[in-house]
Amino acid sequence: MADEAEIGSLRPSAKGEGLVIDAWQVRPAADVPAPPAVEAVSGSEFVVRVSVRLDGASQMAQRAFATSVQAYAIRLMQESERHEISNRAPGADVPEVTASSVIQAREILEKPPSDRRNSLTHLESFSLAGVPIFSGATGAMASYLNSPLQWLIFIGCALVALFCVFYSLRRRLL
Repeated sequence: MADEAEIGSLRPSAKGEGLVIDAWQVRPAADVPAPPAVEAVSGSEFVVRVSVRLDGASQMAQRAFATSVQAYAIRLMQESERHEISNRAPGADVPEVTASSVIQAREILEKPPSDRRNSLTHLESFSLAGVPIFSGATGAMASYLNSPLQWLIFIGCALVALFCVFYSLRRRLL
């Protein structure tokens, strides 16, 4: 393990997460390369040369690592472009990716994925639509309980409304 002079100053976290590296006081070790150099190729295309040390890595592992770094760079580029478009001033025709949009894109990529799906299942859609429909029908039917058939419809609407409410609550849709 590296000593404190190599990794910077360590301090306890206020949230009880363990130790936090204070990024402003980090002093790089002697074998840590300088930040990557950026070489402009043409227009908005550029090459970033990254140097890493992966002890004991086979040729296949090195290729897999390089592929992963390239894939992450492409995802970061796409997310940065999305942020640039959403932050672009009205009337601005020329895209300009700023450091802020790159930082926001990196934060989105590093954030853990949400455990909630974007699309709803048929049962979830039914339960969301059924809450107001069957609750309203139950209330309307409560005024017309003159025959056994009306009682059955009333009880059926009430049970379906309860199912929809509890299912929606369980699935955290409400």
